[in-house]
Amino acid sequence: MKFLLVLLAVLNMGVGVGSDEVVVCVHGFMRNESSMSTVVRAFEKEGCTVVNWSYSSRKKTIEGHAADLVVSLNELSCQGKPINFVTHSMGGLIVRSALNHPDCPQGAKKGKAVLLAPPNRGSAFGRRLNRNSVVREIVGEYSGKQLLTTPLDGFDYLGAFPEQVDVLVIAGKYDRKVSVKETYLPTSHHHEVVRAPHWWIAHCSTAIKKAKLFVLARSK
Repeated sequence: MKFLLVLLAVLNMGVGVGSDEVVVCVHGFMRNESSMSTVVRAFEKEGCTVVNWSYSSRKKTIEGHAADLVVSLNELSCQGKPINFVTHSMGGLIVRSALNHPDCPQGAKKGKAVLLAPPNRGSAFGRRLNRNSVVREIVGEYSGKQLLTTPLDGFDYLGAFPEQVDVLVIAGKYDRKVSVKETYLPTSHHHEVVRAPHWWIAHCSTAIKKAKLFVLARSK
């Protein structure tokens, strides 16, 4: 619903979706769209059309959220123009899965993706938390369980980013949830490290500056 409201607002302002850079933000597990607010403002200041996509993270699997994202991406009619992504944590896994979905629009497969602290190789911290029954009950049986039980490199089953998608991974040096080495993808990508913990990296000025430079390099 929020996605549609943003789209209607853009159309009512007379701005053609796809006329500027389109950026879709996807937050992480047990967070909401407000956690990406700093990223949204940063790209809006650059004249980008920004969609802050939100979802109830505990109610579906990563693949289920990815299918929902694909529906929203198809509603965002960009006439095949590139769609860029900025994600935090599990949001990167959702986008990775979405880009391998059979109904994913072609525009999403030729944009750029910035992944902030993504558990691309899984999370040893999460697997340790899985020993705690209270934590298991809190995170639920879907995507939360996947984060707590997926072994090293187990998320490779989600598929690889398409070759046309230029990917930047930004890891947090002080991240205790997803280590720097756990953020690497098995395929070609750019990689940066900033001085930020997991919870703050989506608000870190250095990370956001790197994200903007990466996404907007095409048009500058």
